[in-house]
Amino acid sequence: MQKPFPAHWEQILRAHVAFFEALDEEGKARFRQLVQIFLDEVRITGIRTEVDATIRVLVAASAAIPIFGFHDWEYRRLREGLIYPDSFDDAYQSHGGADETILGMVGLHHLSGVMILSKPALLAGFADESGHHNVGVHEFAHLFEKEASEYGLPPEVRPLVQVVDDWF
Repeated sequence: MQKPFPAHWEQILRAHVAFFEALDEEGKARFRQLVQIFLDEVRITGIRTEVDATIRVLVAASAAIPIFGFHDWEYRRLREGLIYPDSFDDAYQSHGGADETILGMVGLHHLSGVMILSKPALLAGFADESGHHNVGVHEFAHLFEKEASEYGLPPEVRPLVQVVDDWF
């Protein structure tokens, strides 16, 4: 947190994240902080695809949006985000098969601590001006709900998670 927020990350947020653009200056400062902390603590790995600054910042923005209203919240179990080149199946395979329809998933069982996101779906979610189809925000809302139920769910979270789930 001692390092200044990189200018190219700021450009990515301004160009792609309507949620960030709608915030006042105090909110933007907090959002930048959440992005910085997330990227310092969670590894983002491309699986047969390149992960550039845009992808890293959009994953972090996806993580920040669901928890933005909860000032002391952090994802406790997430260690890594895997970025797939396309959709995948329930065996986490992405080879262009017809049954590869999953766009994002919070890791379960042996993949606990891992989030998997389709790169094209992540980009499309932030390109969708309606904001209704953001797979990154959707999956992080599920992770937030899962972790909040394990670590103590504030009463105001359940309606929020339902709204986010319905919206995205």
